Amino acid sequence: MLPAVSRRTGGARQGTARQFVEVSAGAIAAGAEVLCLGCGGMAGMAERLTAELGVPVVDGVTAAVKFAEALVGLGLRTSKVNAFARPLDKPRPGWPVSGGR
Repeated sequence: MLPAVSRRTGGARQGTARQFVEVSAGAIAAGAEVLCLGCGGMAGMAERLTAELGVPVVDGVTAAVKFAEALVGLGLRTSKVNAFARPLDKPRPGWPVSGGR
């Protein structure tokens, strides 16, 4: 696992990307064949980083959305085998499913 890349370095996204490239070089030299962005603040940077680093860089936000889409596409739903307690009923004003409670 790479050390956390600070968004404070260099200010905005360019500084973050630059720091990620610098830190990633050591991981690639050690044999890493893929890198995963672990922060939503880095969403949208994977394509640029992949081109610059020469290894696939996975955008965690995009991967999570695609995974959720796949689960829906497969028709999978939450397990109903009662291994977990049902959530406590609570008011959800303005949410139609709650019936206005």
